[in-house]
Amino acid sequence: MIVDKIKNFGLYICVHKHFQLVKDFIEKNDLSKLECGRYDILDDEVYLSVQEYETKVKDSAKAESHKKYIDIQMVLSGEELIGYTDISKSSQYTFYDEHKDIQFLNAEVDFLNANSSNFFVFFPQDVHMPSMSVVEPAMVKKAVFKIKI
Repeated sequence: MIVDKIKNFGLYICVHKHFQLVKDFIEKNDLSKLECGRYDILDDEVYLSVQEYETKVKDSAKAESHKKYIDIQMVLSGEELIGYTDISKSSQYTFYDEHKDIQFLNAEVDFLNANSSNFFVFFPQDVHMPSMSVVEPAMVKKAVFKIKI
C-alpha cells in the first residue's frame, strides 16, 4: 500500500507502466467536476470510476481485495476512514468474484483518514475497507483509478 499527498503522485510513476497515464489524466482534468460513472483511459487496462455515496458506520463496512487490478483511490470531497491490512492477516468471507474482481474478507484493519489532499494505492496483497464514516455518515465523492496488473 502507498499513502501520500496527491501533489506527490508523480514520484510513483515508476511503480507501474500505467501510472503515468493516471498522472496525465489528473493533470488534464478537474476530477471534482467529473460526473459519476466510468471513464476509460486505456480500455480495460486503465479506467476511472467516479462515485458519490454516504459513508458507512464501521460495523457495516466490509474488507475487500482485488486480484486483477491495482486501486488508486482519491477522495474528491468529504472525508472517510479507510481500513487496511495485509492479506495474510485476513480470512475468506466470500469467494472471489472473477467478473467483478473482488473478494470480501474478514480482517482486523488499521485506519487512516482519506481526504481531498491524499491518495491511496492498494495492490492485491492490500486488504482495504473503504467508505467508513469518520464521525457519522456523510457524503463523499471519490475517484478510483483501476490499473490492470
